[in-house]
Amino acid sequence: MSLSNQMAGFKGCLTIGLLLAVSSVAFAHPDFAVRPRNIENALPGNRVLSDTLVIVNAGDGELTWQLEVRADSADWISARPLEGAVGVGGWAIVVVRQDGRQLADGHYRATLHFTSNDPTAEEYDVPVLDHNIAYPRIEAFWGVPQMGEWWGLDMDRIVGPMEWGQSYGFDLTIGNRGSAQLDCDTIVCSNGNFTISPGVFSLDPGASRSVRVTFVAREMQANAGEITSRSNAWDPRELRFRITATVLPVFRRGGSLPDLTIDEDAAECVVADLDTVFLSSDGGTRIDVRPAYGLLTRLARNGELFVHSRPNWNGAAELIVIATTGDSVLADTCLITVRSVADAPDPFDLIAPNDGNTLSFDGGDSLLVWQSTQDPDGDTVRYTLRINLFGENDSLVVEDDSLVFETGLTDTIWSLHDIYYRPDLSGRFTWSVSAEGGGLSRDSWSTFSFFLEDGRQHVNGEKLPSTLDLLGTYPNPFNAGILIELKLHQQGIGNLTICDLEGRTLAVIYSGKLSAGEHQFQWFGAGLSSGVYLLRSDFGGGEAYRRIILLK
Repeated sequence: MSLSNQMAGFKGCLTIGLLLAVSSVAFAHPDFAVRPRNIENALPGNRVLSDTLVIVNAGDGELTWQLEVRADSADWISARPLEGAVGVGGWAIVVVRQDGRQLADGHYRATLHFTSNDPTAEEYDVPVLDHNIAYPRIEAFWGVPQMGEWWGLDMDRIVGPMEWGQSYGFDLTIGNRGSAQLDCDTIVCSNGNFTISPGVFSLDPGASRSVRVTFVAREMQANAGEITSRSNAWDPRELRFRITATVLPVFRRGGSLPDLTIDEDAAECVVADLDTVFLSSDGGTRIDVRPAYGLLTRLARNGELFVHSRPNWNGAAELIVIATTGDSVLADTCLITVRSVADAPDPFDLIAPNDGNTLSFDGGDSLLVWQSTQDPDGDTVRYTLRINLFGENDSLVVEDDSLVFETGLTDTIWSLHDIYYRPDLSGRFTWSVSAEGGGLSRDSWSTFSFFLEDGRQHVNGEKLPSTLDLLGTYPNPFNAGILIELKLHQQGIGNLTICDLEGRTLAVIYSGKLSAGEHQFQWFGAGLSSGVYLLRSDFGGGEAYRRIILLK
């Protein structure tokens, strides 16, 4: 090699070293690298061949290194200096001297073995290659000027600082500068945010191809990694360089809240993943959900927003979501429409009589009472009362005259005298109620049993007719006044009174003697408020009750 060529090579290495000195990439340790990564043997018979190696420290701490020349013959190759120190961003030069006059016929090998305080490259070999042997070489080329330096790639020079959550890509050219086929098994980056495809291929000598490098800005920092390969190259580390990318914080809209239509009283559903609606690289983003009346919301830890309607509510309401990071605020709205769905009446239970009671057909305890219920949709509620009679063997008597159905009832207190017209039947009965509103029904919680006997006296085993009949009350319910008709089968002394549902006397309409026959009385509800009362008559030793409703 001529002196001018040696100087040109030295100047090239010096230029590269200076470029490295002004490149600013931060790492957390000394970073040892050598360029070039291999050199060739001198030809036998040549007098002297000198090669220059540049040792580079691209880290953030002082680099110390040592060199050992490992050769099968110590006479033909040497290097100086054998150790040194390189400051941050600095470089040093090692001159390798080959004396071809010491080489006989045949092939000779040598390795320049470096050790350093770089924790990722404590030992580093630079082979001295015999130019008479065919071998592949792998290296990377940049297709666009100023994309990077020979030591690596600075993506900021390609696209500028990158935005969090976005993807960026570029093509990297891989070449084979050797004299044999290159088989590449893998090209990878130590930073998982960078992916390379394809990573497996073959190249003929002098050929090249493009691979796609994709960067996904997932982390808020100066992302840096090392691209390496695994191949049959004499020194696979020839494809080993740094790649860097700066990611800027972001707080912006990434989508919109969708309008939704849901059913009344349906289970909660997902409105949106707010992490995709409001893109933020700051984990401290605060979300404020402001629903209108009628909606209930829930924000899950994974950022999903759920919504459902309040019980039995339907209509349309606007949902407002506000995202705040520091002094920056973003907001979005959506319309939630809740479709009306028919509901059955609310649950209710039977109240009286107690299960298993014995009722007298004409007695005051012959009332059937159940809870009133409401229809959530506001429909009118009507009740169906069912009474079943059981025979001596406790089997259901299914004949029509012993199975009583009363439908369309609007009141919740009924007397057996009002609804049951077979006083000659007695035994165990069961009763239940169902409520209907808007075409949907709900059964009572309970089915009660009671035992029924009529209250008439017996003579020689025969039942006597009742001494009186309470014929009717008109109108019922009433407001201005109520007309009461009763019939005595024989003359008697007694009382016509108004009682509460517990049997306590509240008002006396008539007290005294009445002749046999039909009688009429009028009562105006003086002193009593609106409500349900019992009309009681006890003339001639018999009793009769009638439920009346006062509306004021």
